[in-house]
Amino acid sequence: MLGLSSWPAGANCATPDLESVLAAVAIDPPQSVRFREERHNPMLDEPMLLTGTMEYLERGKMRKRVETPFQESYLVEPGQVSIERGTEIDVIRGRQGKFIAGFLGGIEAVLAGDMHALEASFEIRLEGTPQAWTLNLSPRSKRLAKHMQSLIVKGNTEHVDSIRVQLDEEFHVMKMIHGNGPGVE
Repeated sequence: MLGLSSWPAGANCATPDLESVLAAVAIDPPQSVRFREERHNPMLDEPMLLTGTMEYLERGKMRKRVETPFQESYLVEPGQVSIERGTEIDVIRGRQGKFIAGFLGGIEAVLAGDMHALEASFEIRLEGTPQAWTLNLSPRSKRLAKHMQSLIVKGNTEHVDSIRVQLDEEFHVMKMIHGNGPGVE
């Protein structure tokens, strides 16, 4: 399950620092976690609810499997993104692939505890306490920033709890389900 680490011994309990947060939630692949996601789009009357699994397969390789209300899988590998829908597989390279890989790369940098990769790709603002912290990530790349305003990762001393991707007029909130957790309320 994603995020089985614990808070580093001797870490300041009042104000977390980026290194301590990343060390606390860093995991070794392969790992996976169930999620429940809300996709908020102004063209929809209500958010679209999805469930599935996020898999951190190996360094540089992640998969997001949507199971309901439809089946779809995104496999992000260096240089490409593969999208599987039923029996069809689309492989995306170039700009669009870099966009998808860009925000999933931010998620991977958090899960890998890779502070240098995170700082190279995002402006970072850390708020909260070790028990309830928030990482606000703004893309440094102008190309990525054209499509994604921010990536907001929330967690605690043990794991990442939620990931919010803010697009232009749309946002997605993915809640991780650890153990028998409720996910999105």
